[in-house]
Amino acid sequence: MIDSMILDADMCIKLGGSEEYRFLYELIPLIAKKTYMHTHAFGEV
Repeated sequence: MIDSMILDADMCIKLGGSEEYRFLYELIPLIAKKTYMHTHAFGEV
């Protein structure tokens, strides 16, 4: 597991675009302890 990582907006949109498969919420925490992403990619404005 890595300490921290920055997710690209394109990656977030592709992985986070499915309501059925919540990859960002289930897989990313297994890869990194702390994850940074732009609020626009996360869906908060």
